[in-house]
Amino acid sequence: MDPDSTRPGSPRADARGPTPRVPERGLRRHRLRGRGGVRGFTLLELLIVLVIGGILAVVVIQSFSRVQGRMGARAAQSNVMGLHAQARAYAVERGQLVGFVVDAGADEVRVELGCAGSGQVLSRLNLAAEFAVDVQAPGNPLILCFTPRGIADPARGTVATATNIRLVRGDRESGVQLLPLGQARSQ
Repeated sequence: MDPDSTRPGSPRADARGPTPRVPERGLRRHRLRGRGGVRGFTLLELLIVLVIGGILAVVVIQSFSRVQGRMGARAAQSNVMGLHAQARAYAVERGQLVGFVVDAGADEVRVELGCAGSGQVLSRLNLAAEFAVDVQAPGNPLILCFTPRGIADPARGTVATATNIRLVRGDRESGVQLLPLGQARSQ
């Protein structure tokens, strides 16, 4: 092989032609106008990224608060249903009258001995403090009086017809329907 054939300007090197230039793919390189040709992003590009990030943050926060409100109302509903079942179980286990009391004024639900609404409290749940939920019910307090057989006695309580209890947190709500013989349904 001739050593001159690889030098620029030699007849063999020029016969192959110039080396083609391959364009770069991917991100374009930006240069700030200033001394030294420092590479980086322009102020406008950085501001656009910050604005888009701020908009995404607002959307995520709003979605999170909606989900949190919905979950708070559902958790309150689940706990009310649990206390209802607990009141029935206490009545059967103890062989006594047990009241399931919904106090909308205090935003609480409680289980207590007797059906007067002022007996010994066995369990209490303040829905406003625990779940930030507002209790809305017709009549205050609502008392569902369970007999030792586990059936509610409408003559001793204040629930004589199907009664809806609304559990509201912000713009989200769930509910529980109490029936005169002691059943409870989620709504």
